[in-house]
Amino acid sequence: MTPTIPGDAPPGYIVLRTGASVLPLLLRVGVAGVFLFEGGRKFLAPHLHGIGRFDAMGFPFPGFFAPLVGGFEVACALLILVGLGVRVAAFPLVSILLAAMAVLLLQGPEPVVLEAVLIGACLVLLRTGGGALSMDRHIWLAATADPDAADPDAADPDATDPDAADPDAAAPDAAAPPGDAPAQGQGSGTTG
Repeated sequence: MTPTIPGDAPPGYIVLRTGASVLPLLLRVGVAGVFLFEGGRKFLAPHLHGIGRFDAMGFPFPGFFAPLVGGFEVACALLILVGLGVRVAAFPLVSILLAAMAVLLLQGPEPVVLEAVLIGACLVLLRTGGGALSMDRHIWLAATADPDAADPDAADPDATDPDAADPDAAAPDAAAPPGDAPAQGQGSGTTG
């Protein structure tokens, strides 16, 4: 069961809300692995997979777009892998995949099965969030936790206050009736 949004939660918490399902964890590892590999190749072999490939496919400004796309792929893959802002990180990846599919299909009958599967996985992540073992879930649970339920001593406020158990430790003026309070600037009436 997904926790409800607290009344005082900022609107951004809707991005973090996620359940405890393990399916998003498996999808996160798979999607992040593919995009770390593909994004890294754009930097490690730019003449084959980066600028050279973008130039061969007819992209304008391949020297700008290849590192930009590769950087987004690596950055979003790392965010998805740790489960931080999964919904936000999956959105640019879907855009990159749609653009890649369009370019591949315009060049001829290319198989785009991998791109289609990755789009499906990213859409599931957009719907479910990070799931189990994600930073999003950790932040969400911390933000929606009931502070009284988290502290076992909260039900008994005197249990953590050492002065409350010792009646002799009370301040001398605390026991005096309200009318007998000393005037401002005067002491408690005791002399030393």
